[in-house]
This record gives sequence, structure tokens and C-alpha cells, in this order.
Amino acid sequence: MREKNPGFDKVKNHWLEWERIMGKNERTDLGIRVKIEKLTKEITKNQIEKIIQELTDRSINKKTSKINKNDLLQIKEKISGLSEQEKVEEFRECIDKITQKILDHGLDDKELMENISNELEKKFLDIFPHQPPSPYDRIIKWLKSPIHAGTIAVITLSVLAIVFMALPIIGNSNPIAYIDSPSPNTPSFAGITLSLTGHGTDPNDGDTIIAYRWESNRDGLISSTNVLETSRLSAGKHELTFRVMDNRGAWSKPVTFQVEILQNNPPLAYIDSVKPEKAYEGTPITFSGHGSDPDTNDSLINYEWSINETILSNEKMFKIQSLPAGKYVIGFKVKDSHGAWSEQVSTSFEIIKNYPPKAYIDSIVPSTAIYTGTQVTFSGRGEDLDKGDYITSYEWSLNNIILSDSAVFITQTLPVGILTIQFRVRDSIGQWSDMATANIEILDHPPVALIDSIAPFNLSFFNNQLTFSGHGEDQDKNDLITSYEWSISNIKFSNSAAFSSNDIAIGSHSVTLRVMDNHGVWSEPAFSNIEIMPYTPFYVFSEKGLIVRDGTCDNGVKNCIVSNNISGGGYYAKVGGRVALNGKLDKLYDILIEQGPFAGDKKTLTIGETWSIGSGYELTVNAVDAKASPRWVWFTLKKDGAVIDDVVINQGEVYEYSKKSLAGELNIPVFITYIDSVFVGTTTDMVQLRYTWAISENPLFTIMTDVVALPVNVSIIK
Repeated sequence: MREKNPGFDKVKNHWLEWERIMGKNERTDLGIRVKIEKLTKEITKNQIEKIIQELTDRSINKKTSKINKNDLLQIKEKISGLSEQEKVEEFRECIDKITQKILDHGLDDKELMENISNELEKKFLDIFPHQPPSPYDRIIKWLKSPIHAGTIAVITLSVLAIVFMALPIIGNSNPIAYIDSPSPNTPSFAGITLSLTGHGTDPNDGDTIIAYRWESNRDGLISSTNVLETSRLSAGKHELTFRVMDNRGAWSKPVTFQVEILQNNPPLAYIDSVKPEKAYEGTPITFSGHGSDPDTNDSLINYEWSINETILSNEKMFKIQSLPAGKYVIGFKVKDSHGAWSEQVSTSFEIIKNYPPKAYIDSIVPSTAIYTGTQVTFSGRGEDLDKGDYITSYEWSLNNIILSDSAVFITQTLPVGILTIQFRVRDSIGQWSDMATANIEILDHPPVALIDSIAPFNLSFFNNQLTFSGHGEDQDKNDLITSYEWSISNIKFSNSAAFSSNDIAIGSHSVTLRVMDNHGVWSEPAFSNIEIMPYTPFYVFSEKGLIVRDGTCDNGVKNCIVSNNISGGGYYAKVGGRVALNGKLDKLYDILIEQGPFAGDKKTLTIGETWSIGSGYELTVNAVDAKASPRWVWFTLKKDGAVIDDVVINQGEVYEYSKKSLAGELNIPVFITYIDSVFVGTTTDMVQLRYTWAISENPLFTIMTDVVALPVNVSIIK
């Protein structure tokens, strides 16, 4: 049970006294009224904002210590909008809440309760000195008068403000501190960092932790944050305490942690050797040392060699050869596993100035520009001015690649280009000379270009595709062909080893191929010839403008023209006295007859007459009607005695017979004639034929066996 608090009883008795007196006296002294009004005006003028904030923060349990302007204006507006009776009810409820809060929680701090009582008595006794010993009865009685209800709000706030200025932590529960991550409760050593983390919680809604405190019973305050990290604890056993404080100023009870800090004895360092103690520049010097530790189970974890505080190494033993000439003092120390460094020990050594040797290139034979693969002899020597010093090593190099370590060497594998050869020598101290240099030019053998093939042949018809293939060769070892250049009649056509084209102009052309190696050297051109032939027009097309069924256009495309529902063309592929079926030079057939454009180039046949054309072809006139319009003739075409066509053709038309398949080619015209005129003769009707054209069905020339084996620069035309 809580100990009885005289201060609390004193405050409680004041409230009881007020109620008792109020029940006996209903009148209020006018002087008291005036003084209360004066007090009201003074409080209203100077402290209204503070009073409203105190009321808002504390009496209705808001925990924030600040109130912004918007909240303040809202409170003022709310108060000013209340009726006099509403104000009485509002603040009577506030007084009841505070009274109940005091009665519920009590106050354990006797001194604090005395301060509250004295402050209340002093405030009112200063105003009402003639009303001892309790001025409260007349104040309360006056305030209960209905005519003074308008000022009750401010007076009540005044009393509350006085109480709360003296009671900042009424009903506040202390926060709680926790140590989260302590190190194990095993001994630690002086100089080793000790790390602890803590935090705090507060049971009061809205309260926060704002301060921390770590203390040692030996060293006092050691941290004011939630994290403790220190390596400065004194040797001995420590009881560490941790506390937290909330935003109302209340501190938690301390939590503790025990740790023992042991004294760590530093290790000892020893320099074992410096070899050599006097050396020339560039000579490696080896330093060796060790350490020991007087503490049981302690070990060494680091080493440090330094000159003038510049660390050279962290190893027990190390070498260095980059120090300039001079006298040096080198320090050495060691560190144990608890972080303690030994005292530094030192010793001296000296670096002596060494003058480098000189290198000379005596000769390069041959010295003029030479082709790659040629044998070259290099000769060099070195000199050293230091007494007792001599040349021990040689080094020839090209682009940082070592060629030889002899004074004289021979090579024939130098790369192509203008080369800068470097030569240096090293003395017995290990000092290298500056580089001596000489230039030599290595030339590249040009590659050779070869035209492998022009396919299918070096003779072709316009718009037929030709495929060109070639390659290059280079006698230089490791050289590669990197570029190609094909030209046809000095016009560049391709940069590939092989290419195809059907866009070569009609005519005879020279073909050249050049290749380039990886050193940028071009070959001489390789030559060949090609001939691009035009397609030949049928005379019936060139003279009469009539197309031939299954004929081609001048670009070799078949049936490119449609006339009178007939698809055909006016051209064919002619090679000398032969026809290349569909422009294929490996399928040549002899032309049996080709009547020209001259008036005498014609054939007149009577009814019943047969014309032997050749190669087994025969054309017979079966009937003629010279009176019909248009006039017509009835033909029978035979091959080797067998009828292959029977047809009636009008005067002014073309009669054409095609083979559906010949030598693997489809729809090949083999016979063509033009019906020039049909007329009545003396004894019989007759027909006159012109522009007759026919080919043999038997190949008279096999290009696959006769031409393919010929060189590419040999024409098949004879």
C-alpha cells in the first residue's frame, strides 16, 4: 500500500474546504470581485495562449508539448462560440477530470506536493491578504454565482495552469531500458573496442525516447547514444549501466552489464637481418624480422616496416630495389592479436649511386630495305664506367617483345614495316642502360591474284547471270589475303572473292582481279575476257512487227509480249550459225534455214507441193483459198515422215511450231514462217512464204565437251 502523502492531503483538504464554505455563504464581497476581474484581465492579456495550450495538452491527455497556430485558432474559436452556460459546463468537466486524475494516481513526491500547495496559496494570498487562512471559499462562492459565469473559463484555466506548471509528469509511467546486443561476459583486453547496443520503450501512448546514458562504475559517463563503442575502458572489472529518458523527462531504471578489462602487454619486435647493408642502386635488399609476445596465448597478427613513417611492407620478410642512393634508417614493429603494437626497433643501411652502362648497336646486315623472310644479322656491345663493374646481360627487343639476349643474333622472322629495333645492356650490379635504337624496313612480298572460273562460260548473252570466282596467294609466311577487287572494262564490280552479275553491258570486256594482303600490299592484276552477246530478232519481228510464240525479248525473258491472245517475243539466242536454247550455251542447235529480209528470200508453193526443210522436216500445202477473205492456206508439217502439225493459217500471219521439250528446255520454237501472199496461178492456186526459220532437233555442237576445258580467256566463237 502506498505511503500516505501529507502534501496530497493538504491539496485535497483545500478542495473540501471550498465545498464546505460554499455551502454556508451565498454573498460575495465586491472587493473580491474586482480583484478577480483584474486577475482575469491580466491572465487573459498575457497568458491566454499558454493557458489554452496547457489545457489542451494536459487536461485532455494530449502528449505533445507544442501546438500549432491552426489548432490554437480552432480552440479560441470554439471557446468564443460557447454560451456562458456551455463554458461553465465545459470547464467544470475539465476540473473534474484533473481532480479524478490526482485522486486516482496520487503523488508520491512529498516535496512536489508541498510546492503545489505553497504555489496555490501564494497566488491567492497575494490578491486576498485580508481573508486568512483560506481565501478559496470566497473565490469559489463568487464563481458559482450565475452572474459571473462569463469569467469562469479564464479563472479555471488560471488554476489549472498553476497546477500543471508544478506537476509536469502527473500520471506518467517511467520508460524501460534494454541492452540488446552485449558482448559475451568474458574478459576483454584494454585497447580492444567494446560494442554494446541498447534501446528503450515507454508504456505511455505517444511518449518517445529522447535520451540515452551509458555509465561505468569505474570510468563514469562513457556514452550518450543508444550505441556504446569504446576502446578506452580502464583495466579492471566494470559494471556498465544503461538508462533511457522519455520526452517528459522521466528516466528509466538502469539495466546493467558486467565486463572485465584485462591489461594487455605489448609484444616485442626484432630485426634479424638486412642483406646487403650496403648496396648499389637497383640492387635488391632483403629485410627480415620477427616478434614475440609475453602474454600467454597471445599471437602476432601484423608487421610493419617503415622509413620516415612511410610504410614499405606488412610482411615479416620483404625485398626492395627501388630506393635512390642515400643513407637510411628503417623501423620495424609488430602487433599482437589484441591490437597492441610493440615499440619500434630500427637499423641503418646505405644505397650507393650506380652509374648505368651504355649500349651501342654496331651493325645491322643487310641495312637497306629487305623483303620479309630475308636473314638479318644484328650486332651490339656495352660499356660500364663504374670501377669493377662489367656487362652481364644483353637484350634486343621490338615493340617490348624480346628478340634475343645475346650480343649478336640472326633472324629472318621480322614483321613487315619500318621497325625500330631496341638494344640495352645490364651491368653486374643489375643496372640497365638506356635503350640504343636503329631502324630497318622490312618489305612485304606482293600477293598473287588468280581467276579460278567464269561460269558458266566467258561467252554469255545479255542479262544472263555470270559467276566470277578467284583467290589470292602470298608467299610470305603468316600473310593473309584481306581484300579483293574485280573490275570489268575498268569498272569496279565487286570486293568479294566470288560474285555473280547479270548486269554486264553487251560487248567484249576485259576482266581483272587484284588481291591485297594484311600489310596493305596489292597484287598485280590477273586478266581474262568475256563477251556479252545480244539476242537476235526474228526477221518476222524486225520486218513485220509480229511476235513468235515462245520467243524472248531482247533481255532473254520468254513470252514477254502478248498480242492477239498470243504470248511470245521477237528474239532468240544466236551464236554464229547456231541457236542456244533459251540462251543456254551448253545447248547449241544448228539453224537449218533463215530467210532474210531481201525480196528474193522467199519460197512459193503450189497446192499439193511439199517443201523439204532439212533434219527430217517437211511442209506440205494441202489447200489454198485465194478467194476467201482473208485468204488462207492449209499446211501439214511432218518430222521424219510423221505428221506433227496440221493447221490453217491466214495470209499475213505467222505459222510457228514449238517443241514442248528439247534438251531439257521447255517450249522451244523449231519452225517459223510468214504467209506473205496467197494468189491464183495460171493452173493452180499458190502461197508465197517469207522469213522462214528452222533449227535441227539434233545438237551439232556439244559445248560441255568442246568448251568447258578451254582456258577462261579463250572464246568459243570460231
